[in-house]
Parts: sequence; structure tokens; C-alpha cells
Amino acid sequence: MFGTQTETKKAIKQKPDIRAITKLVPPRGNLVQGQSELPIDAELAAEAARVIAASQNHYGAAEGLPELRRAVAEKIGAYNGIRLDPDAQPLELLITPGGTGALVAIAQTYLKNHAALVFEPY
Repeated sequence: MFGTQTETKKAIKQKPDIRAITKLVPPRGNLVQGQSELPIDAELAAEAARVIAASQNHYGAAEGLPELRRAVAEKIGAYNGIRLDPDAQPLELLITPGGTGALVAIAQTYLKNHAALVFEPY
């Protein structure tokens, strides 16, 4: 026999220790788990606590909050010389809550009237 059922289950459930693996990456390059080695700025921590206490710590609109789109459009205009209308329809500027939302937006944009979108490297 190759071991008890309990031993077999333990062997199957064993997963890589991602924290131990992450510790092998130099602190400046560790973006894997979103853990910063830097202390949190006191003003930022206080503002975050205020926002959380006011229950304003939820994802915004899928296209980004209008105030944020306007601010980003101003920055892009000032620093890059590119003029965008943050209120244009269809949207000229999209701010997503994470990378998945951005990939979905890209896929939906480029797949319109097309059959496939392939990301490289794959």
C-alpha cells in the first residue's frame, strides 16, 4: 500500500509556499502580492481611515469616476500634449478598477466586428 488515505490527501493538498518564494525576490522587485516594504505615510493613512469610515472605499464606475477622468485628461494634455475629452461618448479615456477590467475593455473594443484577439506572449 502507498500510504493511508489521510497521508494521500495531505500530499495532494500541499501547495507551494508563495510567501517563501516571494521572499526570494528583492524588495524593490516584489510586486507579486502587493505588499510594500515601505512605511505608510501618516497623512495617507489618516485620509484612508477617513474614507473607509465614511464607507467610500468601494469600486467606482467601470469607466472611472468623472473627476478622475478629468484630472487624468488634464495631466495627459499638460505633460504629453494629447487632448482628450473625458466626457466624450464613446469614451476617449477609460480608467479601470484593475487590470482585468482593462483587458476586458481592450478585448471588447478590438473584437467588435472581428473574430479573435490573441495576446502575446502567450
